[in-house]
Amino acid sequence: MMIRILYFGQIAEAVGKSEELVDAKVFDAGVRAYFETKYPVLVSLSYRIAIDREIREELLAGEQPNEISLLPPFAGG
Repeated sequence: MMIRILYFGQIAEAVGKSEELVDAKVFDAGVRAYFETKYPVLVSLSYRIAIDREIREELLAGEQPNEISLLPPFAGG
């Protein structure tokens, strides 16, 4: 199953794209671990992960989300 990955703000700039499709199997070692291995620049950046629009770090057992987003810090106001 393919998952839509969305990158925002400085994260999109760092990885050079705003979205991509990846196979769900790549997340077996963990969501953050996958992204920081594929894009080492992310290790030095602050960001949150949203899975199907819910802020959390990891997939649940057997979960097949439609979308994962990498979100930079947002300023409030």
